[in-house]
Parts: sequence; structure tokens; C-alpha cells
Amino acid sequence: MSTTLEAANEALRSAVQERLAGCQPAQEAAAQVLTDSCCEGQRLRGDSLMSETYAEWVPPRYAANGSAEWIGALERLRALHHEKTAQYGGAGDAFENVTASAKCGVEPWRRALCDLSDCVVRMQKFAQGQPVDPTNALLDAANWALICLIKLEESTNG
Repeated sequence: MSTTLEAANEALRSAVQERLAGCQPAQEAAAQVLTDSCCEGQRLRGDSLMSETYAEWVPPRYAANGSAEWIGALERLRALHHEKTAQYGGAGDAFENVTASAKCGVEPWRRALCDLSDCVVRMQKFAQGQPVDPTNALLDAANWALICLIKLEESTNG
């Protein structure tokens, strides 16, 4: 079944609104929207087919229950992930540069752990007064921690 971009966006908006209202079927609806093919054979992938304003929208519940600064940091983390994926990922594997380590006998989660460790060393240098960009080091560390988690879970679950 082919879905138009407008129909897919409307279904996604409805799913988000239902989810915010606490309705359980919203998760299933959102999953269906993301798995349906749409837009002349294209699939919804990341933010590539979502409206530009959607990426800036923060559900109201975060304002009451969370930190706007934390949500902002997550957005910066997401943007960095998309940037790095474009540079180092492959069409079929967003973590191609990490998973390639398996060809050399190094489990991908261990490779990610080494890069995470490098970020900690950078922060130690910053703490000692050396010229290091702490924002970059910490955002890199957060990304590497998530990649490590994903690859570790893949190795233990798959």
C-alpha cells in the first residue's frame, strides 16, 4: 500500500497527539507510519521527510517535567549524530565505521568503548588546563556511549 507524504504526516501527527494524551494505540500507529512505504517509494527515515518545524517541536510535558537545557542538549546530540552518520556511516549501516572493526576481530561495542575512552582523556586534559573543547568532547562522549550501548545490546541480543 502506497501512502502519500501528506497522509503519512497526518497519521504521524495524530499518533503524536494520541501519545501525548496517553492513548496506547498511538505507539502502534506511529510504528505503522514509519514502516509504510510512502512518497513514491521513499521511506520515512530520520528527519529526511518530516516537516522542518517538527524537529523544533518539544512536547509541552517536557517543559513541566524536564529541563529545557537537557532537551536542548539532546537536540545537539541528535544533530551531531546525523552529521557524523553522513560522514562515516553507510547507506545500509549508520555505524559502518564502527561495525567495520569486526573485520579486524574487534567487537564493534569495544571499538565504540575505545572512542568513548578517548573523550574521557580529552576531558581529563581540559580539567588539567590544556586547550580542549569540552563541549565537543562531552557531546562526542554521549554519542559514543549510545553507540557502545547499541552495539553491546546487538551483540548480546542477536
